[in-house]
Amino acid sequence: MFFEHMQKYELDFADGKEFLHRLEIFAEEVARVEKHNADPKKTSTEGLNQFSHMTISEWRDAVRLSTRPPPAAQKPRSRAWRAHRHELRPQ
Repeated sequence: MFFEHMQKYELDFADGKEFLHRLEIFAEEVARVEKHNADPKKTSTEGLNQFSHMTISEWRDAVRLSTRPPPAAQKPRSRAWRAHRHELRPQ
């Protein structure tokens, strides 16, 4: 199953140590998904995807999730609309 996952998502690991690490994470994810899907109280079905060989922190980085709020955005300078209406006209 892991080899099919590697082929499907074109994964290539640096060495045998990384391969075994990813295989272990993948096996834990398979067990978690199977346990979830076997529970008759669950109303959804889970599956494997391109992130199934990653740790939670790696997944967060991959999808850019963070527990920290983003830096405060700069407020745009206020501009009077009438003074800049020529910028709104089509060319």
